[in-house]
Amino acid sequence: MSACVFLGPTLPVAHAREVLDADYLPPVRQGDVYRAVVSRRPRAIGIVDGYFRQVPSVWHKEILWAMAQGVHVFGSASMGALRAAELEPFGMRGVGEVFAAFRDGELEDDDEVAVVHGPAEMGFLAVSEAMVNIRRTLHDARSDAVISRSTQEKLQAIAKSLFYPWRGYPEIIKRGAAAGLPEDELEALGAWLEHGRVDLKRQDALEMLVAMRDLLAGDPAPMRVTYAFEHTTVWEAATASIDAVAEASVGAPERSVEESVLDEVRLHEAGYDDLKRAALLRLLARQEAERRGIEVGPGELNEIITGFRVRHGLHRGRDLDRWLAERDLDRRDLERLLKDEVLIDKLCAALRGPMKRCAVDQLRIGGDYARLLARAKAKRSALLAAGAGGEGEDDRLCELNALAWYLGNRCGAHLPDDVDACAARLGFREATAFRRAVLDEFRFQRLQKGHSEVVHSE
Repeated sequence: MSACVFLGPTLPVAHAREVLDADYLPPVRQGDVYRAVVSRRPRAIGIVDGYFRQVPSVWHKEILWAMAQGVHVFGSASMGALRAAELEPFGMRGVGEVFAAFRDGELEDDDEVAVVHGPAEMGFLAVSEAMVNIRRTLHDARSDAVISRSTQEKLQAIAKSLFYPWRGYPEIIKRGAAAGLPEDELEALGAWLEHGRVDLKRQDALEMLVAMRDLLAGDPAPMRVTYAFEHTTVWEAATASIDAVAEASVGAPERSVEESVLDEVRLHEAGYDDLKRAALLRLLARQEAERRGIEVGPGELNEIITGFRVRHGLHRGRDLDRWLAERDLDRRDLERLLKDEVLIDKLCAALRGPMKRCAVDQLRIGGDYARLLARAKAKRSALLAAGAGGEGEDDRLCELNALAWYLGNRCGAHLPDDVDACAARLGFREATAFRRAVLDEFRFQRLQKGHSEVVHSE
């Protein structure tokens, strides 16, 4: 599903589906946006309704994280309007009059949009009236000359003084009568409400769904944010807790496909440790790239996608689509995953010094260090004993032969146009160090073969 919408008492789901085909979820609470992004991978999220007091409200940080993951996030009408007013400077898109009133400081209190509603089994049916709806309805009643400005203002003050679960037009009119407001105006208002009452929250929610539909119809690129998302210890602890709860629900009827696939690896495959380390690398690369503000340009992404398709023989579009379908991916997912590969390369280049030390440490603990050290010493001794280049040898010609030999026989490729890029991919600080290493290896192997001719690929 390309869109998720958190919806409750503001608008029936059946009416919402007439506007936007989306995955409709209950009113949002803390952790729900994070869970939606992880499990459903939507291109856009819409927030209409959410919980205020009974359970922790949706966290600003998870919305910021969702947008940093490329998800377009919309807010409107109720909780969505509140969060959009607060996060519009960061890219959250607010829609509707309620959002604008909070953004512009005309409204400040959360209770302006709060209502009491029934359970999901009753369709989250609202049993009280939102203050923003009351304000607009009384305004329109005065505009239609049903009530005077004075009566409008007094009824509005009465409504605001009520605890939000008790707000409703019969109660407001009853209290207005007790306060001595004109009886004829109150009677006229009661009759007018049959057709004149305004559901501003519903209107705003519908407007947001239209905005989401229009965005998705244009096949938008992933959301691009201007901030670097900070993976604080609080954030890591919160998301770890959410993930732990999801993993613990083994008996849940809607256990994710991804979790089932991981079970197969954990129980039956020998490479789970390697998978775990590779997953950690991918995760940390994303986080560190966000922290450093490292981005992947369209040209870089297109280059790696082209290379990926060539390596896997996915030249035709239908071949690529079949490959993706087998892995529960689409083309945007592929872009996201290959973007990680570019980020890893960029981070390796940016952290070359620390990476070098860690690589040597890994070789030491992994058991290959002694063997590689012995070979490096043998190579150095052999080259020193033979002299730098050999009698009458053309260093430049020898270097070209060495590069052609290495790239042809070791990489299965022709000599690339950009040797610097090749050197960088292999972790060399500069091309000269790469050329020197290849030349030394070429000479060493030739010495081992007794100066026999080294054949290289054309």
